[in-house]
Amino acid sequence: MTTNIEVRARALCMADLRPRVAAGLLDGVVDRLWPVVAREIQGNVLDTKAERDPPDLAARVAEYKRLRG
Repeated sequence: MTTNIEVRARALCMADLRPRVAAGLLDGVVDRLWPVVAREIQGNVLDTKAERDPPDLAARVAEYKRLRG
């Protein structure tokens, strides 16, 4: 099930990264990094209704920050 927060996070992630990621790679990058944006939207608070955070969340946060510049 897709939650409202996931939809919003995916849209924001797409908008943030579109200028910096090749079009052919963008969907895959958004699939991997939207949980980072979801955490930002929620003030970095764990959403107990969501699935567990990915085990490599710290690496995803670093990748997202690097791509955003």
